[in-house]
Amino acid sequence: FFRIHPKGHGSVVIDEHGLKANSLVTYYRGEVYPAWRWCEKLDAIEYVQKELGLRPNLPDFYNMAMERPMKDPRGYSLLFVDASRKSGLGSSFSHSCSPTCEVRVDA
Repeated sequence: FFRIHPKGHGSVVIDEHGLKANSLVTYYRGEVYPAWRWCEKLDAIEYVQKELGLRPNLPDFYNMAMERPMKDPRGYSLLFVDASRKSGLGSSFSHSCSPTCEVRVDA
């Protein structure tokens, strides 16, 4: 891993053959919220910042939205994963204009 400014980390595969397709690189960990609760959390953070005169900062993490497709027999759903307090290395990978890996749900 190497540091990417202003936030995140990059990664390099050192094996000359790279990774096999569909290989697990790492887990993305965090607290899972339904969409309504995620919005409540963001509103509460914004309210406290305004009340205390704090300005938002850019922490070293990413949050992720997971969507369950409409055709799923359990119905459509949208969940948010907050990696601000409980996270793993996957949450700090930088995004890329030319990505070489993707996020998949494994639950």
